[in-house]
Amino acid sequence: MNNLKLIVLLTSMESIHSAALAHAERLAAATGARLHILVPVYSKMIAFAGMLNRKGAAEARLGMLQQFERLLRQEAAAIQLEGVEVTTELLWAKPKASAVLKRIDALSPDLVIKVADPERSVSWPGRSLDRALLRHCRQPVLISRRASGIPQHIAAAVDMNRPWPYQGDISRHLVEEAESLAGIYGADLHLIQAEPAVAEVATSGRRRRSSPASQIKDAFVRLADSHGVPGKQRHRLSGATVPAILDFLGHNTVDMLVVGNPQRPAAQRLLFGNHAERINLHADCDTITFSS
Repeated sequence: MNNLKLIVLLTSMESIHSAALAHAERLAAATGARLHILVPVYSKMIAFAGMLNRKGAAEARLGMLQQFERLLRQEAAAIQLEGVEVTTELLWAKPKASAVLKRIDALSPDLVIKVADPERSVSWPGRSLDRALLRHCRQPVLISRRASGIPQHIAAAVDMNRPWPYQGDISRHLVEEAESLAGIYGADLHLIQAEPAVAEVATSGRRRRSSPASQIKDAFVRLADSHGVPGKQRHRLSGATVPAILDFLGHNTVDMLVVGNPQRPAAQRLLFGNHAERINLHADCDTITFSS
């Protein structure tokens, strides 16, 4: 998090004053990153009117965009008073994820922050921009759903059930990012490790094999020790990854969850999704996912 150069806040005009904006301001101020506020805009009424009166619809569209642009400039000026460089952009796009994903890809930010979808649809994934970001966005994605943008308890969900280099590289990276976030927010850092009854290790090009529980525990302890995480902030959970983490979140105070988002082939993503997506579908805390 300390090397951020560009943060994109993906929001709407209705949600401009949200905890997501507080996240964006805090992280931009702490890292010196530029903040780009991206607001997708679309009106079905104006689009329909364009079929009957193209000129009138174009004027209505221009008037709406100019009004929104004035409001965004006012918001940017207020943020810049805090020493943060801010740019704004209105994106006229149909209510589909493809146009937004294409624009984000062109901007190539270091972090995307988004206000959570008001409804977490379990239907066709293309209807949810949150799910589309988690499936296709290459950058870290912070989904904000809490009322406050200042987390006090940040947890990193690590996976020591897999062999090197997964546990050595990816889990360490997650903890480093969570540790950085905890420093920026002044929050406590917690580590979460879900351990199935029969832990399985993914091996490249080979059949899956069991991993001794003692090895998983030792690897988790070494990881926690290397980052100075106190014993009471180390949580080893029993059960399958997603249900165990969701149960923990439901019974403990976690304001932000840091989780890995392993990239699967497109067909697998379409059929099964991934852990980060399933956690986001049910979690009530803020989440930030890192693709791997």
